[in-house]
Amino acid sequence: MTMVAKASPYKVLFRLADSDLELIKHLCLPEKIICEKFGISRAAISMQLTRISVKLGVENRTAVVVKALGLGLVTVDQLVYRDYNGKANSS
Repeated sequence: MTMVAKASPYKVLFRLADSDLELIKHLCLPEKIICEKFGISRAAISMQLTRISVKLGVENRTAVVVKALGLGLVTVDQLVYRDYNGKANSS
């Protein structure tokens, strides 16, 4: 039997793409590293973040992460961040 992860109903409600959720998971990293990871410009990251913020009804990247966590769109374990030595917790 194959187990399929149940998608959050909020993903559909807020019309979030998989790429939006992937970006949200990386918002704890500096913008430069996000750009390198996704291979896109800062302007593209900023534009996507603005669209996500509008969809979620919040005003900044911290609020995006907090709201996504609160809605169950992402979990703390899924967030990618750097430790004090500058190493990312996930690839």
